[in-house]
Amino acid sequence: MYVDALLKFPQHPVIQRGELINDQTRHLIDCHGMMFSRAPELERCAGTQTAPLESYPRGSFSGVDIYTPIYVAVTWIASRPFVLAGLDTLSALRMAGAAWLAAAAILLYFTTRRLGLDRMRGVAVGALLIGSVPAWWSATFVSTDAALLTVGAGLVLAAIAWWQRAVPSWLLCVLGLLAVWIKFQAVFIVGALAVALIWSAGAEWLRRRGMTRRMGVHARIGSHTRLLGDGFTEPTPRRYLWTAAGMAGAVLVAQGSWLLIRALVPAAGPTPVSTGDVPTTGALLSESGRFVWDLMAGSVPMENMNPVSQVLACTGSLLLVVAALVQLIIPARRPLRALAIGFWVAILTLGPLIALSNILVEGYYFALPSRYAMALVPLGLVFVAAILPRSRFFGAILLLGGATAAALSLGIGQ
Repeated sequence: MYVDALLKFPQHPVIQRGELINDQTRHLIDCHGMMFSRAPELERCAGTQTAPLESYPRGSFSGVDIYTPIYVAVTWIASRPFVLAGLDTLSALRMAGAAWLAAAAILLYFTTRRLGLDRMRGVAVGALLIGSVPAWWSATFVSTDAALLTVGAGLVLAAIAWWQRAVPSWLLCVLGLLAVWIKFQAVFIVGALAVALIWSAGAEWLRRRGMTRRMGVHARIGSHTRLLGDGFTEPTPRRYLWTAAGMAGAVLVAQGSWLLIRALVPAAGPTPVSTGDVPTTGALLSESGRFVWDLMAGSVPMENMNPVSQVLACTGSLLLVVAALVQLIIPARRPLRALAIGFWVAILTLGPLIALSNILVEGYYFALPSRYAMALVPLGLVFVAAILPRSRFFGAILLLGGATAAALSLGIGQ
């Protein structure tokens, strides 16, 4: 329960295993309810006595001990101006979620500009993001999912800047490390970038090998970075591979270090035992397609959405899937095609791998929610902006679509 961790910060920055939520959090749940878990109890809200501990979601266990304190720290700091402006604590924390979303939209804008796209498309993809179902659920309620969209947009911008030699390899790896520290599910975008780099290394190695054979020499041809135009470069295969290895290592270091820290922090009490389904080969294989058509569904299963949400989720998912496929087919600048390959490899393989890791580490299997892949949404929106012909007409069409999505999103919670 993220609100509980935020209410305890900064006096209690790290949530312990087996820790219970405090009285203030239980009172907020009585007054406002909890998404998908508990409806408000207005009679109890008017009083000072909370319900028995076992009547609250998860038996009043916090469960936030699985996350590093980074999301909590950033969200708490972002909420302070709203608290000083007179908002109550819960409203201020929700506004901090909106700040995460605004940051993601701004990062997407700068990404499109680095790709040479016009300002209209930059504004349009930001509107498409803000009007999406994942953005509404993650920014309206206090949730770590809000950080996934920002992390995804930030890493895509950093990757594009890396190809333009504006960001060094070590910084890209450090950003990947921070992303996974903020929330492990950021591994989807980090993995996509690593695959894109590995594929680019192979493609460039084959190009240089072919050039060497045609020229009839054994010397290393073009051992330095090539200029591709429009500010983009083609790094050497070695630089590609070292950077990809750094991205993969960042995931291992981030997750491994946090698991070690969690083990060293003493438990506050008995840890609740989680249970799940019996893992089968078919169940694991089903995870490979889970994020394709539900990528824009966010926190809610399609069957539980209202009609407005279903239209936005289905249309958005279809748009991203088509755009990512087109990037594989049409002649495209190396970064975009490489990123599209990374997108598809991540979306099809990381689901089963994460499910398998849950079985090995936690001892049980559960169907992964579609929101796990939310960090890939900004990359998909970049593909959408890039596939359309570069004319003001198509830019205006995209902007109209973004404005329509943002307007329709007002009906998601109805």
